[in-house]
Amino acid sequence: MVEVEIISTGKHYLMSRIVREKELFTPSVTPPLAQGEISGISQKAVSTTKGHRLWFSFSMILIGAAVLYEVLRITYRLIQR
Repeated sequence: MVEVEIISTGKHYLMSRIVREKELFTPSVTPPLAQGEISGISQKAVSTTKGHRLWFSFSMILIGAAVLYEVLRITYRLIQR
């Protein structure tokens, strides 16, 4: 690889000069992932989702309780008639 400094640019061209040459690096095929391993996501991002699951579960329970309350309230009103 070569490190370059951009001198000028245009709509259809790019001019540069070589700053320094680096050792050759050839991107290649990455080794296969272990079964169940997620590609493109860091371990930190995976570990922070545990808290989100807790909040999601809590909110679903709260919504379920609110719906149950409304159903019971409507049922009680229908019985009172």
